[in-house]
Amino acid sequence: MGMAAHGVLAYGYHLGGDGDWELEGTGEFDEEFPADWYDDEGDFADQAMVRMLVAAGLATHEQAAQGYWDGRDEAEQQLGVDFESTGSLDGRGHEGHILVAAGSSVRADWGEALELDVARMNDADQLAEWDERLAWALGVLGLTPKQEGPRWLLGANWG
Repeated sequence: MGMAAHGVLAYGYHLGGDGDWELEGTGEFDEEFPADWYDDEGDFADQAMVRMLVAAGLATHEQAAQGYWDGRDEAEQQLGVDFESTGSLDGRGHEGHILVAAGSSVRADWGEALELDVARMNDADQLAEWDERLAWALGVLGLTPKQEGPRWLLGANWG
């Protein structure tokens, strides 16, 4: 499988990553990650997802210890949040994370142009629902982004 560039537009919070976190309690002096559940030797998005699955009662601690189990993908879809990655996904560069409202992501591959549904992007009822799911996720993870409220974010990755 080759390397490719992708763009993603999604509604959520830019959390940063790899020592450049965009979270309260982190800064230019590379302070400790502000939540004790994260092991920086592992995958951030995976650890965060497992924590949310357990908190929502969609997984047991035993399943969480396994990392993957039958039905995990379906359980993740019930959370209403997901992660998008930015930066280099090949393990050789910076990788950042966006906590996104599930269903808000639009991805464009290299050479592709997409038409955006601006009315959907501004639907007050949809945004309120997404805001609620994102606030729940941040509370479970014990994270406070530096970003003031969820926004439509455009990110790019290579991998």
